[in-house]
Amino acid sequence: MATSWTRTKNFIIDEEAAPVVKQIYNFCLAGNGPTKIARMLTEQQIPTPGTLEYRRTGSTRRYHPGYECKWATNTVVHILENREYTGCLVNFKTEKLSYKVKHSVENPPEKQVIFENHHEPIIDTQTWERVQELRKQRKRPNRYDEVGLFSGILFCADCGSVMYQQRYQTDKRKQDCYICGNYKKRTHDCTAHFIRTDLLTAGVLSNLRKVTSYAAKHEARFMKLLIEQNEDGGKRRNAAKKRNWKPPRNA
Repeated sequence: MATSWTRTKNFIIDEEAAPVVKQIYNFCLAGNGPTKIARMLTEQQIPTPGTLEYRRTGSTRRYHPGYECKWATNTVVHILENREYTGCLVNFKTEKLSYKVKHSVENPPEKQVIFENHHEPIIDTQTWERVQELRKQRKRPNRYDEVGLFSGILFCADCGSVMYQQRYQTDKRKQDCYICGNYKKRTHDCTAHFIRTDLLTAGVLSNLRKVTSYAAKHEARFMKLLIEQNEDGGKRRNAAKKRNWKPPRNA
């Protein structure tokens, strides 16, 4: 059963809450972490799930007087991880390790039973899976509680170090950029090169437009090139594994 925040016991979409769930997923796709999303919802004065439950049923289980619109990070995390928003029914999510223990523990995914297309979805499967990928890859927001669009996938062309998001801000101007990790941490010799985030984004979008335009005009040729590149990448990865492989030590 989905939470009372989004659905009734009959799995009917809550028309008041569903747009907020979609907004939370869109915030995450835009690179915002759960803490920042919670702050944004609080600033927008959106009632929390506990507040909605109290207004509808009188239950004070999750209601905090004076904090009707104060969102918690773990509430946002729960919504982002809830697979039932995709229309699935998930059974055996928790279990008790012993009859002597009152508290249940969460089951790993392989122990859960999932029934697809059980009810009308709020979030499509592709969006949910993309959010899970982003949260796995980008668990660590920066000091501004943001996850940069290129965090974890941008590397220095000279030394190979990952590049970190940096912000320069004055009263009149704010400028984001990416800077070499080795130079920033002074762990290895590298130059102070950086790239502005707006210029990087514009360059990536321009290149994507060229690629999609080429693919639309020359679909067969594009697929052939894509397959060849994937094969070349696989060969390079296998070669790297062989170089790094070490025989096991004899006991």
